[in-house]
Amino acid sequence: MSAIGSGETLGAEDLGLPTSDPLPFDFRPGSRASPLVVSFPHVGLDWPAELGPRPQVNFPRNADYAVDRLYVRAE
Repeated sequence: MSAIGSGETLGAEDLGLPTSDPLPFDFRPGSRASPLVVSFPHVGLDWPAELGPRPQVNFPRNADYAVDRLYVRAE
């Protein structure tokens, strides 16, 4: 893990969830600095009711389609 990523954290409170709740995904800081690529491969799935209101965003179903062509070293 890089020095940049070693201090990177994400908690339930960052997502608007109670501090005691587990994250609804696995968060793993990057091993090195890189362009931000956010992948939502299952955006067509329904938002879990226990997470509260659905986020006010609209990502296309193929949000990560062809990301390998956006950045030469996308991994």
